[in-house]
Order: sequence, then structure tokens, then C-alpha cells
Amino acid sequence: MTRSTNITKIILSTILFVYFIFAIQPWNLYFLNDDFVHIPLSAKTQWIHFQFFRPVANLLTAAEVKLFGTNSLGFHITSLLLHIFSTFCVSILCNQLIYKYGDQAQYKNAGFVAGCLFFIYPFHSEPLMWIIGRISMIATLFIIISIIFFLKRSQHSFYYLLSLLSFVIGLFSYEITWVVPGLVSVITLVEYLKLQKRIKKEILYLLPFWILFGIFLLLRHMVLRQLITEYEVLGRDMSVFSLVANFFRLLARTMVPPTQNTIEFIVIFSATIFVLLGFILFIAKRRAVKLLHVLLVLFLIISYLPTIAIGIDTHGSEGERYLYFPSVFWILLLTMLIYELSGKIGTYVFFLIAAAYSLLLATSALNYQHASHVAKNILSVFNNRPAFKKIIAINIPANYRGAMIFRSGFAEAIDWMYPHMNVDTIIVVPAKRTYEKISLPVKIIKKEDLTAHYIKASTSDNKNYTLYFKNRIIEYNSTQDLLIFFNETGVGEVLYPHP
Repeated sequence: MTRSTNITKIILSTILFVYFIFAIQPWNLYFLNDDFVHIPLSAKTQWIHFQFFRPVANLLTAAEVKLFGTNSLGFHITSLLLHIFSTFCVSILCNQLIYKYGDQAQYKNAGFVAGCLFFIYPFHSEPLMWIIGRISMIATLFIIISIIFFLKRSQHSFYYLLSLLSFVIGLFSYEITWVVPGLVSVITLVEYLKLQKRIKKEILYLLPFWILFGIFLLLRHMVLRQLITEYEVLGRDMSVFSLVANFFRLLARTMVPPTQNTIEFIVIFSATIFVLLGFILFIAKRRAVKLLHVLLVLFLIISYLPTIAIGIDTHGSEGERYLYFPSVFWILLLTMLIYELSGKIGTYVFFLIAAAYSLLLATSALNYQHASHVAKNILSVFNNRPAFKKIIAINIPANYRGAMIFRSGFAEAIDWMYPHMNVDTIIVVPAKRTYEKISLPVKIIKKEDLTAHYIKASTSDNKNYTLYFKNRIIEYNSTQDLLIFFNETGVGEVLYPHP
């Protein structure tokens, strides 16, 4: 990798930032799915949401509601700022790891390279573009800060205290922080074995992390009355085979984009692994495998443990919030491998990866922008409308190519965005399939067209209807109730009450 001047860094950073903003388009993003559930709860200063004990993230969201109300742009700007700060910390972490375990002359400007790749890494869609999904970003930020200061622990006791403080804040943000004691244990072991540091002193540094983690688990159990929640284990296959399969799904999705075809996904991942293993054998033959490489591989493996029971979707972007933390170590490892290439070849590989990441990021952003337009358009049917007795939403889009829309949160969205309506009943039947295309805007139909629009309906008085949809029987009054329906082709229709 050739040396970069400060001017080159500024130019490249500016280009990436401008591209990132126009690719993401935060002004075209909206609230999605259970944003409508958790944001109003945070606004009511409820720090325990169902089975989730994440008060730090809830506190941030509550502050945003005070500042921005129901203006989604403010929330997405906050997410952007968090990502920028995380990118900056990834760069610092890279430099700190090189300082401790690498060759600063060989890896000159590696922190900048890692920061660039992390900033435009394309599989950050959920934490970047789904407000509630950024919870993994918040926790990852505190994990990185904790590791950075732990690496500097011997320089000043203040750094060590900051490491512990960041760890504690992360614990109250998201469950992925649970692996921090394991990460610092690996660092301690490595420094004892390779750098011959005094083991007693290192154990004294390590013990407070495990003690604080134990205290946190005890507090969590007291608050939630359970240690592991149903969300994390209920209905999930905890067999060794399933956990191993989930590990490889997470690993694969860290490296390659989702595809609709499983075979195609496996082929792409296999080809990527083949190239990666070939390159690893190449540097092993040159005896260029370093302690830093091994350490990053261990960190990457550990980073998957908190979500290994959940896994990730290989057909869409659902679950990409679970990749934000592992992507830190993947990007650092990828950067180190790029630096093992000679001169211009390394530079070409960097720009090739950056170009591919940029295009994939833009594609993912388009999905979330469309999902946002759909959610906003659906809710717009309630603008300037009188109160309804009942709202019935049938086959409402759950997601668009992995970008959540209303798999949950529709009823809560109405309560939050239109509190004056005071609807008696809201019935929601989300679509089970992913729409490949959703037509906008939602069309207004007439009462006499009801039975011609893919809903089986019967009536005795042309006023009270019985709707039949996928084993659901729903009573509908055409003079009091509002009906929203999406057919199988993704066309939305709304029928307003007709007095």
C-alpha cells in the first residue's frame, strides 16, 4: 500500500463522505417497524421494554423525542453521527493494535484505510437506516472505546478506569457487550505468552471486568426475572449443528451480500473463502503471518457469539444489525491482509473493495428508502381524517427485500402519530411474504369494488361485511371502519367509511 499524504486523505475522506450522504439520503428515511413501538415507550421514560433491558439506548431515544418529536430526519442524523464517531474509533483501534502488536512502518496509514472501508461497509443497513437497529452501533462504539483504553491501561490508571466505564455503559446498551470480558481475556493471555508481562498484574487488570459483568447479570436477573430472555432462545434450535450453521451464516454475510437464491449465495461465499484461504496460504508461505492477524481472527470469532443462536438472513438485509460489531474486526483483518500485498497491488485491491462496497451500500439504501416511502404513504391515509371505529389493515407490507416496514408496530404507529383519533380497535394482518415491488401511492377504492379486489366478502345489508382472508374472519362496517389492503402484487388500496 503506497503512502498517503494528508491532502490525499482529505480528498478521499471528502469524496467518501459526500457519496455516503447521497447514497443513504437520511432525508428520505422514515420510522420503520418497531421504531413505532420503542420510541414512544422511551419518550414515556420506560427503560424496560418488554424483555429488553437497554436503558442507555432508551435514554438517547427519549432525548431525541424531546428534540425532534416525530420528525424522523433528526433521528437519522443522530445515527449518522454515531456511525462517524464509530468509524473514527475503528481507525484509532487499528492504530493502537498496530502499535502494540504490529509494525508501524509496514502498516503506515492502516488506520485511515480501515476507517474508509468501515465507513462504507455495505452490510450496516439496519443500524444505519433503521432507528431501533442502531442499538448495535451504540454498544459497538462503547466496546471499541473500552478495548482502546484497555490496550493503554499500563500508561495511566485513568485509561483503565475509562475502559471499565465504557464497558459498563455498553452493558446497559445491548447484549453484544457481554463478550468484552472474553476479548480482554484474550488480550491478557496474548500479552502474557508473547510479551512476557507479569501475570499477577494482568489478572488484576482483568478481574474487575468479570466482576462487573457478574454484578450486571445479577441486576439484569432481578429486573427482568430471567437471565436469558425468550427473544434470545424461545423457539430457536440450540443444537450444535444449528449453532455452527448460524456461525457460518453470520461469517458469510460479513463477507458477501444476500441473494434470493441459496445456491447462488453458497457459491459466492465459497468462492470468497477460496480466494481468502489462497491468500492466507500465500502469506503463510512467506512466513508473514503475524500475531496481529491471529488476534483479529480470534476477536472476529468471539464477536459472533452473542448472536449465534439467532443467526441472520441470507436472502435479505434482516439481521444486519448483528454484523456491525463483527465488521469491526473483519475490516481490521481485511486491512492487514491488504497491507501484505506489495505496493500498487495493495492500492488497487483497496480501491476495488471500496468501489464494490460503495455500490452495495447504495443498493441497500435504496431498499430502505423505498420501505420508508411505503411506511410514510400508508400512514398518510389518516391525514386530516375523522376518527374511525375500527381500522383493519390486511396483507400490510411486513418488509421490502429485508427492510422492515410493518411486521410489527402498525397499531403503535397510529397511536403515536395520530393520538387524537382514539380508535377502538386496530386489526393488523401483516403479509407473510416479501414484496418485490410495492406500488405507491395507496389507491382509494369505492365500497362497491370491495369484493373485486382480492378479498372475499359477504354482506346482508350492504353495510356490515364479513371479510375472509387466509383463515381470518373479520367483521367490517363500511360506515364506521377504515380498511387498508395490499394485494399479492404489492398494490395498496384503502376504503374510507361511507356514511
